[in-house]
Order: sequence, then C-alpha cells, then structure tokens
Amino acid sequence: MAQVSLVFSLITIVIATQFGLASMNDFPIVGAHAPEFALPDLAGNEFVFDGNSGKPMIINFWTTWCGVCVHELPLFEEFYERYGDQVGLLTVCSGTTPEEARQLVENDGLTFPVLYDDGRIVAGSYQPPRPRDKRRVIAFPFTVFVDGEGTVVYAKIGAFVDLDKLIGLLYDAGIEVIEPTSLPSRSPRVDRRGVQSTE
Repeated sequence: MAQVSLVFSLITIVIATQFGLASMNDFPIVGAHAPEFALPDLAGNEFVFDGNSGKPMIINFWTTWCGVCVHELPLFEEFYERYGDQVGLLTVCSGTTPEEARQLVENDGLTFPVLYDDGRIVAGSYQPPRPRDKRRVIAFPFTVFVDGEGTVVYAKIGAFVDLDKLIGLLYDAGIEVIEPTSLPSRSPRVDRRGVQSTE
C-alpha cells in the first residue's frame, strides 16, 4: 500500500509539472497577500489565519494518501522543534478523513499544528488555476512561505528532503532563522513500522 501511495504521489507531481504548475514563478499566488482561512484542527477546534501575525509562516499542504507528503512530515517536525519560535508552521491536510489524519499524526508523534481542509477549498485558494490551464489539478504536497507582512514570498510543489535546503530557501525568500543555542530534548517516536527513533 505504501508503494502504491508513493507511485501515485509521483504521478501527481509529474502531471503537475506537465501542466506547468511546478514552477514557483508559475504560482499566481506568489507576491499576493496570503488568503485568509478558518479551518478546524484535528481536535475540532477552529483555527483562523489572516496573515497579520507579524511572524513569518510556512504552510504545507498534504494528504494522507500521498506517500511523498507523509515522508516529509518528520522534516517539518524537526524544523518546528528547532525554529518554531521564529517561523510559524501550519500543515493543512486534505484527506482522506480527519480520523485517518489524526491516526497518522499520533503514530508519528507529530506536534506541529495540523488543520483539516475538507473539500480542498483552502488548498485550491493557495494553488489557484491559471487562465491557460485546461483542467484543474491540485498537486500534493505543496508548500508556501508567508512573510511577516502576510505576503506569499515562495511556493513549491514537491517534498522537502533536506532541512538545510529548506532553511536556505527561507533565507532566499527574505526569511532568516537563527540556529538555537540549545536544542529541545526529543522524546522517542514510534514510526509506522513500530520502530522507536529520536532522530
């Protein structure tokens, strides 16, 4: 099942590339004010984002059926533990169900905020179609950086696999993070194979 999800995710990214969505410069939202939204978290509590917090933000969009999406979540957990006090992190899950997302988050010991986007309404607002697109494709995963003024300064389709590269892209987008002088202790997490890890 995991291999099927990974293959399906790769096909999704290939389709997105074919339709020209994978280029940052092709994201119509880059340079615009980040769309406001209100979504429930996995406990059912409403979270409102208006882009006016004054704090830079990473917003990652993913789905439970996307193997590539799930594979990058531990990297975002590491970022959140190290730099979450400097740059906010939101992840927005678009399926399949909130229960499935909750189970995945609990199994992986993820602590960053996870919101649920039923119907992919918010995902669609952050990855809008271009006038020349002949069909509507929302590719997952995709990530946007929002600066402290609420402007989308970067967008990417595809998974992050290297924390240093993620930090470098933030810097290139005008968002600087400072390495913490001490790192938080990390409790062991159990992955989907049942293996404990603190890495």
